[in-house]
Amino acid sequence: GQKGRLSWPVNGRVRIPFGNSRHPELGTPYQSHGIEIEVSGDLPVKSVWSGKVVFANAFKGYNNLLIIDHGDGYYTLYAQTAALSCKVGDKINRGEIVAQTDGNAGRFYFEIRKGGTPLDPKNWLE
Repeated sequence: GQKGRLSWPVNGRVRIPFGNSRHPELGTPYQSHGIEIEVSGDLPVKSVWSGKVVFANAFKGYNNLLIIDHGDGYYTLYAQTAALSCKVGDKINRGEIVAQTDGNAGRFYFEIRKGGTPLDPKNWLE
């Protein structure tokens, strides 16, 4: 019922879209299970919906990774962050600050999943 109604986790331009495309700098083909958002500075990352933190730690290839379980098999993943502001087991409200972007890296990664299947975030975000 929230499709197309979720707020963006951070403000910024989509640098790498969901799905099959070409890397903007390397020109190589890739498949992205989420979106990479270009950010400038250290920005607060907000949860797009209420849920419970099921993972909050460093993860190879994702830097700091946060996974929130929203129920009914829906999960959001927040990655490439400088710092996380919650831990496993925390209950999170929609719009709550859960992390901070890494201004030096200039990017933030976001996924929506239904079970193990990645969904295109552009269909969910307003």
